[in-house]
Amino acid sequence: SIPSPAAPKMAVEVKTEIEEILHEFMQLNPKIKKWFYDPVDTSEYIDYLDMIEVPMYLSLIQKRLRNNYYTNKHSVLADMELVKENCYKYNEDG
Repeated sequence: SIPSPAAPKMAVEVKTEIEEILHEFMQLNPKIKKWFYDPVDTSEYIDYLDMIEVPMYLSLIQKRLRNNYYTNKHSVLADMELVKENCYKYNEDG
């Protein structure tokens, strides 16, 4: 039988570079890590999951990088954008 093709995988160099950028990003301002590293505490922000369909946070992105979840840099960037979009959506005035 014909073997299945290998699943797409991000190049090690790209993965390492993204991990370094993510680390540097969190060092820019202590508040970045404080606010965005862990999942939102839904016992404190009880309506968060009513407003945010797909929660995303930096430690999950790091875990996904370690576990080879991402197949390219664009999918990592999409999750980074989701962190920002969720923040704006939850905190918008009105």
